Amino acid sequence: MDLTSFSQQLAGRKFGELVMHHYKKQDYQTILLALEGTIQELPENARPCVESWIDEIVLYGKNPNFWQRDCGEVFTEICDLARRKLANYMVTATEDHLFSMFQIIVISFAYGAHKHPQSKAFIQQSIGVGFLRRLFS
Repeated sequence: MDLTSFSQQLAGRKFGELVMHHYKKQDYQTILLALEGTIQELPENARPCVESWIDEIVLYGKNPNFWQRDCGEVFTEICDLARRKLANYMVTATEDHLFSMFQIIVISFAYGAHKHPQSKAFIQQSIGVGFLRRLFS
């Protein structure tokens, strides 16, 4: 996985749009399985950090501006934070590990949108999805 290339592919899109894409493409059960599978891709000694990792990044989601940010920039920022988080667990992060940590966050936000309709509405409102469109999506 080339993180720089992937970041460039994401550039120009809002981070909230990526999360809503995952929300629309995967039902609740599929998202849970994807989350479990992605966690299993991490080294065993990194897996205990996942819950606190999600809790740390979820706090960013309370700010509507977070959802509007360029997805490539958010990707790079989350990868930088993930590298530090994994180092705390004595894991030298590979690009695949960092990508998995990013995916865990995206999938977690999509999971939250399924579990809490108000979260979905908040993301949609933050990225400029109108009221009527939010009702029917």
